[in-house]
Amino acid sequence: MLEHAADIKPDIVIATGDIAQYPAFEVYQRFKQLLAEAFNCPLLCIPGNHDLDQPMLRAGLAERKTTIGNWTLLGIDTHLDDEVSGFFCEQRLLDLQRQFDKDGAANILVFGHHSPVDLDCMWLDRHRINNGASLLEILQGDGRVRSYLFGHVHQEAEFFEGLSLLSCPSTCFQFARNAEDFTLSSELPGYRVLRLQADGKIQSKVFRLLDYELSLDLSQLQF
Repeated sequence: MLEHAADIKPDIVIATGDIAQYPAFEVYQRFKQLLAEAFNCPLLCIPGNHDLDQPMLRAGLAERKTTIGNWTLLGIDTHLDDEVSGFFCEQRLLDLQRQFDKDGAANILVFGHHSPVDLDCMWLDRHRINNGASLLEILQGDGRVRSYLFGHVHQEAEFFEGLSLLSCPSTCFQFARNAEDFTLSSELPGYRVLRLQADGKIQSKVFRLLDYELSLDLSQLQF
């Protein structure tokens, strides 16, 4: 995946959480080193439900905001340590609104780990952001926010809720869409590329590996 994506030569790489299955300091160090070897650009990184704050921050994976052109890219933390579901409390909502109020960019892209809406995938939808409607209200209320980008769901999805909602496929295995219970998909690992236009428009495309044999050992996985 790293070799495939590095050929695009991105200006910025965004990792939308679940960096580690076993969230140890050494794992985050290795992740940071591998991405530094593959990409010569900034890395923005947010925690997912499998991650732990302290070892991640100790490894130097704390950068969640940058500007490029007339865009601000802003990561939000939707996780709680040792919890699967998304969480965005009232204080986090207030902090996000303050960041918007202080930001002078013409366009804003927000990214987090969890989805704020249902994806018609029953077992996954139980773990979306607990107050996704309140988060969407703030995102929609600032006319400069063009999109919310998220991970967690291990599948490609696009919605429009006053702004575009874009999920990222997993760089490992994928979850089947529209499933009532945990089900894997045969789709191959992938990633999403965004091209941010000066007028606020976003061009987006998902790329996947080709001719790759996907063999999975699920014995150690926890969801």
